[in-house]
Amino acid sequence: MKKINCILMFVLGIVLCAGCADTAEPEERRSASKLPVISVEPSEEPEEKEESVEEPIALSDDEKKLFTDFIRERENYGFVLSEYDVPEKVDLSEVLYSGAGFGEPIPEEEIPLYLEATRNEFMDTDCLKFPQKSIDEFLQRKLGIRFDDLQRPFEWTYLSDTDSYYNMAGDTNYVLLSCEEGSRKGDTYTLRFVPEDDWYPVFFSTETVIEETNDGYHFISNHILMEE
Repeated sequence: MKKINCILMFVLGIVLCAGCADTAEPEERRSASKLPVISVEPSEEPEEKEESVEEPIALSDDEKKLFTDFIRERENYGFVLSEYDVPEKVDLSEVLYSGAGFGEPIPEEEIPLYLEATRNEFMDTDCLKFPQKSIDEFLQRKLGIRFDDLQRPFEWTYLSDTDSYYNMAGDTNYVLLSCEEGSRKGDTYTLRFVPEDDWYPVFFSTETVIEETNDGYHFISNHILMEE
């Protein structure tokens, strides 16, 4: 009888242990599901540094002398004779009127072609020839654009036989200009050119913007200042 009781007690103990194990497992699962959540605060973005604004620097006397010599060169002088906000709007007839440093007298053998094209009987004054190729190279060097980029009409006489433009003019009205003042900001120069006293007010002063390049300067804009 005692033996039977011992067996029953043993079996009951096993059942109770199994029940405890079943109830403990969900508790462990619940505990595992309640692990602490670690919140990560967003890192503060570094403050952007304000970009320093470059101020224009006034030209020195030596620089003004340099640009006086610059604008008196024939290849540069014509770019201050018309008004334009962008290079494409320059008046090419004004640029080339004084020769621009590469205009050449019309050859004798081309005079008959020119007279026929213009319906003139004879040459009554000087005439300069400007090859199309030379004009295009000149504009690329001085403005950074090509001939076809120009927006103003260019109505000089063109001869297809020579692929050149011609202009007959007796007086180029070349005026000596000086750089009176100016400033530099980076590679950009804003210059004020004034005429010699003998030419004022026939020729007014100008505000000319140019940009320094690897091989010289590009003209960006020019405005004639109509002073009283």
